[in-house]
Amino acid sequence: MSAKAVKKIVIRKSLADVKTSYYVRAALNEDRVQFFMQVYDGGGEIELPTIEAETDEMVDGRHRKAALERLGRKMADFEVVPRFENPTELMMEAYSSNVGGALPPTAKDTIFLMKQFIESGMKTKELGGLFAPYYPPSVVRRYVSDAYSAVNKSRMQRAVSAVIGSRMTVNESATEHNVDLDDLKKEIGGARRKNRRTGLTEIKAVASARYRGHSQKTQSLLRHMLDDFEDGKLDEKDVEAIFKLVEKFNTTAVQNLKNWRERFAARKRSMQEQ
Repeated sequence: MSAKAVKKIVIRKSLADVKTSYYVRAALNEDRVQFFMQVYDGGGEIELPTIEAETDEMVDGRHRKAALERLGRKMADFEVVPRFENPTELMMEAYSSNVGGALPPTAKDTIFLMKQFIESGMKTKELGGLFAPYYPPSVVRRYVSDAYSAVNKSRMQRAVSAVIGSRMTVNESATEHNVDLDDLKKEIGGARRKNRRTGLTEIKAVASARYRGHSQKTQSLLRHMLDDFEDGKLDEKDVEAIFKLVEKFNTTAVQNLKNWRERFAARKRSMQEQ
């Protein structure tokens, strides 16, 4: 070991104080979160998540943080790394850590990250250069192309929605969302001919149906539990164990919603920077 080896800086912080303004994966991997929960719950040791000095921004360890939150932990140890020059450096450090980790980024994760850089105004050459150390040139070109296609598709969809929702004129929407006016007119005509339900309406309908189904199943489970208790099939400890299990699932659902809200806030900021 070098005599000049840098000593790690470790601090104990409230999980609530750790910021997650940037994301490099399209979504958390549920199996990975469950794995960390089991290890933490069993008293095992895991490499510390890292945060940025001065800002307390999460750099690496979002799955670990999610696992700790679901377990109800309030405090945790973090390794502190020097502050980065800009968000791009922070995000690429997080991405690099994932590349060399147990759960490498998927193509979807890579395109998700590239989209954020495109939305921030990064040019194609610079974007390709960031990922050149990780993939062959042909793979980088394909990812960059897919990312640009996704960004353009998203812009067009928002432009169409703004016009159909009567929030903007066609000309205003084309300018606001940086899309070709003629292409926008074609997309609006196609959307009106199809007469499809809006994304919001459809998502709300699906969410309502799923929530009702989940709620009904939970109520049925608890009714059967109470019946079995009265019939002597379950004792008080059994009933308490079931209550705790249901409470755990509900806590996890609330925490998942919080994580998705944080992810939404980060994506909204990124898209507003276009």
